[in-house]
Amino acid sequence: MKKQIKVSNKVYAKEFSIKPMGYACEEVDAFLDEINIEIGKLERDIETLEKDLQREKSTALGEQQRADALFMEVNRLKANGGVSIKDSSSFSNIDLFNRIANIETMLKKLTDEKNKS
Repeated sequence: MKKQIKVSNKVYAKEFSIKPMGYACEEVDAFLDEINIEIGKLERDIETLEKDLQREKSTALGEQQRADALFMEVNRLKANGGVSIKDSSSFSNIDLFNRIANIETMLKKLTDEKNKS
């Protein structure tokens, strides 16, 4: 993809022909310099916002992956009755229900956060 020339560079490089009874070149140059400064600020703001957006998209993707993993874990626990037989000696039913409830709470929180953004 071809990189576009920034508007501020176009403004800076723009030249006008001189005609009798035209505008004062110094005034035009001063005005274009002011415009160029403001456009440069806007271009930097756009670059910063694009970087922020990419970072947020990356974070959202990571959060979605975590939510998906938790969702799969909840379904696995529900399908297996909570925990496998070899692990059941270390957990009571109350412990298992609490773990499932915690996972569901975390999943709901992640899903709500994702839906807000």
